[in-house]
Amino acid sequence: HPPSSMGGEPTLPDLDAEINTLQADLDSKVRRFHKIMHDHDQVNKHFAEIHEEFAEMHKHFVELNNELANGSAEADRLFVKVEDLFVKIDNLLANVHNKLAKVNTLLAEHLTPLRGVFNRREACGHKEGRGRG
Repeated sequence: HPPSSMGGEPTLPDLDAEINTLQADLDSKVRRFHKIMHDHDQVNKHFAEIHEEFAEMHKHFVELNNELANGSAEADRLFVKVEDLFVKIDNLLANVHNKLAKVNTLLAEHLTPLRGVFNRREACGHKEGRGRG
């Protein structure tokens, strides 16, 4: 058989080289996917921080409610604390939003080539299946 570079059937070395190329490409994409998952874990940690801030804010609201019921001047101090907590939460939400945008961008960048690899593999599999009948 003439080599595939001349239009013939692929040789064993041709197929081996193609498999090695696809394996290296897939390994690279898997490493990038692991990085994306790590970034996603970081986003989850930020959500946990936000949850803690909300719990803290809830605690302060309960205190505030008690102080208001007692008519104490302590309520003013608690209002300032709550306002500070809202600022912290706004900043945390902005950070989370930015990280989610980065993760979404990374996912879009890396899933598109992965789909291409799988579509090429699928197309090659279908061609081989038709040619043997």
